[in-house]
Amino acid sequence: MRRKILMPILATAVLMSVSATGWACKMAGDHKHVGVVTKVDQVAGTFTIIDAETNKPIVFSADRKMLSNAEHAQGQVMVSYENRAKHLVAVDINY
Repeated sequence: MRRKILMPILATAVLMSVSATGWACKMAGDHKHVGVVTKVDQVAGTFTIIDAETNKPIVFSADRKMLSNAEHAQGQVMVSYENRAKHLVAVDINY
């Protein structure tokens, strides 16, 4: 009896946590992406995140201060960006 009650509750909790991560970018708003920083390239002036919604890499151009912030990020970040000449340019990063 106890198992019959706990299994649906556990399944619902798991689905809710997965869904919230998947919708993170859409809920963040326009010109924002949510994900985990996986690479910072100081020479190229870029950093890469794995997008929480698509699970694909997204590369942002950034200034030195933004690259430093990306390097120190832990866990998920929210990147605000602008489209400039077919490049995504980070204007803010929150973590």
